[in-house]
Amino acid sequence: MSVEGLTDDVKKGLEMVQASLIQALKEEGVEEVEVESFDHNLHMAVQTLPADDDHPAD
Repeated sequence: MSVEGLTDDVKKGLEMVQASLIQALKEEGVEEVEVESFDHNLHMAVQTLPADDDHPAD
């Protein structure tokens, strides 16, 4: 992670939050997709699932 103008403690804290989020997502089965570039106008979800009792929308 490259952020200018932040103290080392803040950078370390952000890195810890990032690592924690990545780990939580992996535990839920979310995998990183390697791409050369990302264009939000081109790339979008390839599948959606309706909400149900076990997985509510909110």
